[in-house]
Amino acid sequence: MSEKKIIELKDIAVSFDGEPVLKNLNLSISDGEFVTLLGPSGCGKTTIATAFAKQHDSTAYLIHGDDFQAGFITPEGADGPSWPEILHFNWECILSTAHSALSLGVDVIIDYVVEGELPKVQALARHHGATLHYIVLTADKATLQARLQQRGDGWLTERSLFLKNKLESLPENQKHLLDITTLSVKA
Repeated sequence: MSEKKIIELKDIAVSFDGEPVLKNLNLSISDGEFVTLLGPSGCGKTTIATAFAKQHDSTAYLIHGDDFQAGFITPEGADGPSWPEILHFNWECILSTAHSALSLGVDVIIDYVVEGELPKVQALARHHGATLHYIVLTADKATLQARLQQRGDGWLTERSLFLKNKLESLPENQKHLLDITTLSVKA
């Protein structure tokens, strides 16, 4: 693998409606690497993934996992797919799309919550000889609640806090936690 830096974020700051949501973000990714950002709703996955993609030297494919479930249209009064079915579908689409992009030599950034799918993501990276950067974003409870309210997604608070606690407690995530409240890595 080449050590050429393709993404280098230095002192990135992002605000929404004049309210700072990220400041002093510094991260770098080298050529041939596969980036997975995850964390609860409101922690900055999409913001950071988009910043990565915009700083990329060449084409990168940014996969927003939520986009796949948006395609389900259920008639009024009918039962749609269950959450486990949607989650399975989303991951099949994410992995297939990532495989296609990596097969073309395009770097991939995944913006989605990884709960039990890490071994599949790792296997895909190995298959393509890509370096996987696995980053688990988190923030304190008050920050998540404020961001969700600010963007009109207050209804996601309970799920977001559940995922925050779950992701922070998983042993495989301990070396990958990035607290965006203070932007310091938890080790």
